[in-house]
Amino acid sequence: MVTEILDLSANQKIKYDRYQMLKNRIQTHSESMDRSLCEYRNFEDSSLILFRTRYEVMRQSVRFCAAGIPHRVRMSGISNGLSPWIGAALSLYDVDERLNKDTFKNLWNKYVRRKLIRTMGCLDAWELMVRFAGLTNELVDLVELRRILSRGNPPIEFTQTEIGTSGPILSTIHASKGREADTVFLILPSNEMRKISSEESRVLFVGASRARKKLYLGQSYDTFNESRIGSGRAYSQDTDQLHFEFGRDEDLLAEGLVGKQSFVSIDRAMLAQMDLKRMDNYSRLSAVSNEAYRYKLVDSNDKSIAFLSENFELDLRNILLNISRVNHTKHLCDNSISGIYFHGWKTLVLPKGDSRLNELHAPWNKTGFVLCPQIYSFASTQLINTGRPSNDIEIIN
Repeated sequence: MVTEILDLSANQKIKYDRYQMLKNRIQTHSESMDRSLCEYRNFEDSSLILFRTRYEVMRQSVRFCAAGIPHRVRMSGISNGLSPWIGAALSLYDVDERLNKDTFKNLWNKYVRRKLIRTMGCLDAWELMVRFAGLTNELVDLVELRRILSRGNPPIEFTQTEIGTSGPILSTIHASKGREADTVFLILPSNEMRKISSEESRVLFVGASRARKKLYLGQSYDTFNESRIGSGRAYSQDTDQLHFEFGRDEDLLAEGLVGKQSFVSIDRAMLAQMDLKRMDNYSRLSAVSNEAYRYKLVDSNDKSIAFLSENFELDLRNILLNISRVNHTKHLCDNSISGIYFHGWKTLVLPKGDSRLNELHAPWNKTGFVLCPQIYSFASTQLINTGRPSNDIEIIN
C-alpha cells in the first residue's frame, strides 16, 4: 500500500487523502463487520446492503440464493416487472375482452393461490384495474388494460418495487440515492487504490448517509475487471470461466415462454407455465443449448421452463467474439450455463394487434398476458479455447 501511495500523482494523493479522511470519520460512527454477510442471516426486511458495483450486488445475490437467505435486489436500469398476479389471473381468460368483477374473483380464487404471487388482495387488485381501465365499477376493459400495461413506463401501482419479495435489499450505492434504512451494511471495495477520485468520496458519503440508526462497514473481496458489449451486458473472463450478466429484460420474451417455435404444442406450453407457478424462491436453474446456440431454461428436474431470446444468444456470441479477439484465439463456451436462480415472477403484456401475438399458442395469443420468471444474476459457463487463430473477427449486429 505504501508503494502504491508513493506512485500516485500529487492530485491523486490529495484525492486519496480526502477519501481516507472521510472513511476514517465514517468508521468512528459505524460498526465493523466481524463475519460474512451470509453469516448474519437475521436481517431486518428494511435493511439496505450497499455495494460499489453492480457486479458485487449480483455476486452477493448468488451467495444468498445458494444459502437460502431471502433478499431483494434493486438496481437502476433493471425493470422489476409487472406484478405476477396480473399474469396469473388473466393469462388464460380468453372468453371476452371485458371482465366483470365476479368473473375476476373466480379467476383470482382459481389461479392466484400462492402467497408469493398474491402481492395484493383481490379487491385491491380489482379497484386498481377499474381505476385505470374501468368502464364501470363492475366492468374492466381488458384491451385498454393491455394497452396501458404494455407501455414502456406502466403505472407504478402495477409494478414490483424490487426483484424478490422479502429480506434485505441489495443495491448499488448509486441506486440507493434518496432512500434510507434504520440499518445499512456498506460494503467497500477491497482495492481502494485503483480508482480514488472525487466521485469515490462522494459515493462513500452517499452510502454512509443512508443509515438512520446503525451502520455496518465491511469489505468486498470480489475483484472484477468488467467488460461490456454494445448492448450493455457486463461480462468477465476468469481463466477458463466466463461470467456474465443474466436476466436482462430482453433475455426472456413471451415467444420463449409460450411461443409456437419454442413449444411444439399448447399442452407443452401449458405444462411449462404450470411448472413455473409451482417453483419456489431461489430454486436453482440452468440453461442448456444445442449446436445453434438455442438456449432453454430448465429446472433441477430438467423440465423446460422457457427458451431464451435471440437477443441473449446474440449477446453471448458477441462476448465470445470479444474474448477471442483479445486472446487472439477462437473461444467457444460449454453448452451449459449455471449460477441462475429463480427470484419469483413477473408479468409480460402484449397489446392487442401486436404482431408478436401471432407467434404465441392459444390462449396467450388472445389474452396477451404471460407469466414470466424473475431472474437476475451473474451466471457462469466454461470457456473452451480451440487454439485456432481468431483472424479478423467482427462483432455481430
